[in-house]
Amino acid sequence: MLDVFLPFWQRLEPDEQNLYLERFPSPDEDWNLYLTQYWK
Repeated sequence: MLDVFLPFWQRLEPDEQNLYLERFPSPDEDWNLYLTQYWK
């Protein structure tokens, strides 16, 4: 999953990332924090 999802996530613009998280919420707060704060 990481080999597919993280490169996909990295290519998204910040507004696209926000839209993605609205439509497909993260499973927990830790994952959300990782995506929104650490993976930049």
